[in-house]
Order: sequence, then C-alpha cells, then structure tokens
Amino acid sequence: MRVELDLPDWVDERNIRIMAGIELVAKKLVQNDYWEVKETRCNRCGACCFFPPGKGIYPSVNGHCIHLKKIKGGWECGMPLYRSRVCGDDPHKHIEDGRCCITYKRVPCK
Repeated sequence: MRVELDLPDWVDERNIRIMAGIELVAKKLVQNDYWEVKETRCNRCGACCFFPPGKGIYPSVNGHCIHLKKIKGGWECGMPLYRSRVCGDDPHKHIEDGRCCITYKRVPCK
C-alpha cells in the first residue's frame, strides 16, 4: 500500500507515528531525516510484555504484564483500546537485544 500526504509544516517539529489498529507501522522522529517502516509483523511472541517485577508500566505476574493473555498461536493484550501509548510504541529495546522478530527499513524523507 502506498500513502501520500501533504502535512502541514508544523508537523516537522513533532514525532509522527502511523498505526494499523494497535500495531505501529511506521514512524518519523523529529531528529531523523528518514522514516522507519515496519518490514515484518508482530508474531505475538509476547516478549515486549515480559519484564521483571516493577519494571513495566503495569504490574506483572509470573514475569509478564497482567493484561497479557495466552491465546492460540501466541499472546494478546487484554486491553488493546485502553492501553498506554507507551505499550503501543515500537519494541526497539527488544529488537536490539534479539528478543523480537520485527524488522524496520529506513526510508529517506523526500
């Protein structure tokens, strides 16, 4: 899918995130001259919602967020529409340490 938009000039001073439902698809941070576009989808491994007690924004039970529910084929957030934006942001810390399969490509701004 290709999307072209003429955005107002003031958005140059803002971070821009494009979501498909609750999944981040692309983002452009103010300090970057490129977009990061998702190449691979989330495989619902749940790694982004597993964290030591006291380290996540929500309480954890058995090392994972209390809102994370086991489903056939993986994990699912139990509060997708009401969860914090922090949860919906991309899982770069998990990508960098190899716990996440998601990959992004850099696309230069035109």
